[in-house]
Amino acid sequence: MALEGKLEMEMKFKCSPDAFFDVVKGKNHHLPKAVETIRNIEVHEGDWETEGSIKHWDYICGYCGCLSSVSMGKVERMEWEMETKCSAIDFYEVFKGKAHQMPNACPRLQSIELHEGDWETEGHVKLWSFIADGKLEKNKEKLSVDEANKVVTLELIEGTVFEQFNSFKVIMQAIPKPKGGLIKWAFEYERKDESPHPEKYKDFASHLTETLDDYLVKGA
Repeated sequence: MALEGKLEMEMKFKCSPDAFFDVVKGKNHHLPKAVETIRNIEVHEGDWETEGSIKHWDYICGYCGCLSSVSMGKVERMEWEMETKCSAIDFYEVFKGKAHQMPNACPRLQSIELHEGDWETEGHVKLWSFIADGKLEKNKEKLSVDEANKVVTLELIEGTVFEQFNSFKVIMQAIPKPKGGLIKWAFEYERKDESPHPEKYKDFASHLTETLDDYLVKGA
């Protein structure tokens, strides 16, 4: 025998009921921009506005005073931090809209090609060609920006990465310090079967951080 429960609540809001209903019904893609704890919502079947569509939610919920990453799939998260000698803002600006400078700084990064949009506009799409674990990889990503928190998110949409992962997202936050900066990296990913964790991508991102830091300090 299963136990069933029901939880109900009421809340007042200032916007119109129709506008709120429309977002919940068929415009969920607006929610991550409005709600800090919703990281991402992706359509897996159907489309945003059709009844019966299937979506993947990645969000944060509080539990016992802690924050935990929760999603409808097996999304995992890898995080680490690195200090830089260069300004955190300079580092952020390169990732946000000057990525074409990176191959000049990083020997393992062969090229970054713009495929959609322009370098400085959010939502543009780029193709990266780089060496990871001694092998050439080509991955295409779509960029989004959180200007207030100096966060750049690269959502992988095509390429070598999907040989081992069903989804992959790169998140970089640049935090200014009195001298230099702190770079916070995070990968959010869903592995295929028993594929390894993305240590090779962590190694590449760390190498990129170090070499770009040196490049910016020298003022190249």
